[in-house]
Amino acid sequence: MKRLGIGCASIALGAVVIVAVLLAAECRRGIISGCNHDKIDIGMTLAEVEDILGTGWEETREGWLPRPPGGPVVIGDRFFRWEDRSTARVVWIAMKEGLVCATDYWEPSF
Repeated sequence: MKRLGIGCASIALGAVVIVAVLLAAECRRGIISGCNHDKIDIGMTLAEVEDILGTGWEETREGWLPRPPGGPVVIGDRFFRWEDRSTARVVWIAMKEGLVCATDYWEPSF
């Protein structure tokens, strides 16, 4: 009976380690993820956002922003988009006077 308990504890510990490794991979610099999106604060500069998401952004126009029924996903003077084409995840950033004023994150739900 004691061996069964040790086996179950080992499986549980292994599962916790696997989950921790997967979460750490999602939160590393340069990855488009909800974890990294949550690190972006209002008032950051573009350089600070690049430090989190990487330099693979594209500046876009307001007319190219997604527009759900409530209006555009972000509002500002300049708009930037980071996209991971392999996962279809997207982060939108709006800036006013050189600082982040709004953000949005989208990923597909399969």
